[in-house]
Amino acid sequence: MSLHAGDRLPDVALIDHTGQPWHTADQLGRPLVLILHRHLA
Repeated sequence: MSLHAGDRLPDVALIDHTGQPWHTADQLGRPLVLILHRHLA
């Protein structure tokens, strides 16, 4: 999937750093910056 600035983010479910579920749909109407980090061990 490819997104560009201004594109609508599809509903995505993630697990946050505390282990709690987090949904993009809960952020509608709010500015959002996602930083995705892939841990390399």
